[in-house]
Amino acid sequence: MSSIPHDHVAGHAHDDHAHHPSGIMRWITTTNHKDIGTLYLWFSMIMFLAGGVLALTIRTELFQPGLQIVDPEFFNSLTTLHGLIMIFGAIMPAAVGFANWQVPLMIGAPDMAFARMNNWSFWLLPFAATLLISSFLVPGGAAAGGWTMYAPLSVQAGMGMDFTIFAVHILGASSIMGAINIITTILNLRAPGMTLMKMPLFVWTWLITAYLLIAVMPVLAGAVTLLLTDRHFGTSFFNAAGGGDPVMFQHIFWFFGHPEVYIMILPSFGIVSTILPAFSRKPLFGYASMVYATGSIAILSFILWAHHMFTVGMPAAGQVFFMCATMLIAVPTGVKVFNWVATMWKGSLTFETPMLFAIGFIFLFTMGGFTGLVLAITPVDIQLQDTYYVVVHFHYVLVAGSLFAFFGALLALDDLLQRDVLPDAFSRPRRHAAPHSRLRDAVCRLEHGRIDRRVRLWALADPLPLHGSESDSIRAAGACQAMGGVGHAGVDTALAGAVPHLRDAARGGLIERENCAHE
Repeated sequence: MSSIPHDHVAGHAHDDHAHHPSGIMRWITTTNHKDIGTLYLWFSMIMFLAGGVLALTIRTELFQPGLQIVDPEFFNSLTTLHGLIMIFGAIMPAAVGFANWQVPLMIGAPDMAFARMNNWSFWLLPFAATLLISSFLVPGGAAAGGWTMYAPLSVQAGMGMDFTIFAVHILGASSIMGAINIITTILNLRAPGMTLMKMPLFVWTWLITAYLLIAVMPVLAGAVTLLLTDRHFGTSFFNAAGGGDPVMFQHIFWFFGHPEVYIMILPSFGIVSTILPAFSRKPLFGYASMVYATGSIAILSFILWAHHMFTVGMPAAGQVFFMCATMLIAVPTGVKVFNWVATMWKGSLTFETPMLFAIGFIFLFTMGGFTGLVLAITPVDIQLQDTYYVVVHFHYVLVAGSLFAFFGALLALDDLLQRDVLPDAFSRPRRHAAPHSRLRDAVCRLEHGRIDRRVRLWALADPLPLHGSESDSIRAAGACQAMGGVGHAGVDTALAGAVPHLRDAARGGLIERENCAHE
């Protein structure tokens, strides 16, 4: 039992939270990063179910030849909206939800840098989703030119395409605001002593992903804006009859579209790189090489967009360049797979559900990567273009890749909540009501050489009346060990710096230590 006066703690908690709204207004107006992360995850789940209904309808139509459950034009709308909803409504918001939850905790930050903008970036999403789904109801139906929105089909489509263009603009604005927030948080709000190369790999993958978002989302916005002017203002950017070029739309779209693929998969790399060390009971193998591989993937993703366009009449020199660039990006990806396997090698593995998802991710994502390597070979791709081989490749990467990692992360996050390591997102977080008995246990473990990587020292130390410098060292130690921490001496150094302050606090009567179990 803690000897900290309970009325002092309760008083702080009461003063700190008396003015907070409750009920639905709490969720609408929240600026707490855990609340917003939870909103992102619930929105992603709803859109995942909506996109799944469209997918089930597609599969029902294809159940046997000649079956006509839906009209052919509506079938094309189903495939188009399924892709847009799953990519922009399910995968990307889920990744941002995990970033909101974990990035501040992993770097020792009190919250995201721009808390109100964080709220705004989420609440743009339901409006964009409403526009996308309601496009089924307008005259002419929803967009039916594929999720890539290729001209000239998208130039000639009905009002549903205008809804889609507007929704894409809103989704892009949300992504850019979220990316700016994440970059600012990571670069400016890290705990003292946490250098970039001491950050957990999930934080690194999101830092790089955020830069990718800022680079490519304006490109997509420009493409759909040109499309809008072709549709309504008499321009001919993509209209061959007016001197335009439909292939130019493909170049602009895929300059966005291929980095977008890595925007969807890089956070999953970070999640798997966090789950595997935790359930292998050993540090991540090759931390620095994983960081450099992630950066290499991001840079190379900008120079291989036209491997989606081998059949448009590209010159042979262009085909060779994009084929070689695509093969080159397999190298840093292979480094990652090697390091994941090496992390498990001779580890003390426990096959809990998050670990099973992570192992499934490695196997199936590798298979998806190999199918992509096959498609990189120009003459092979010309034969396989517009076949189900391409569809299978894409879904191996996104379903067995991104989705498996997200399921693993969701279960790992739930495990932390169940163990009372993190405050429940459905109850108002209370800064001054940390579980003091857990802080006492953390002190016992640290003093006897045991590092419990599930305990966040900086969060547990909140009620201690420490000076700023003392609190900073505890925050640095806790941030380093968040979700497994990083596997080098920086963690031990930070923890060693934190222990004397924890001992001083214990000697001052703030923590009872008589019942510490000596090992």
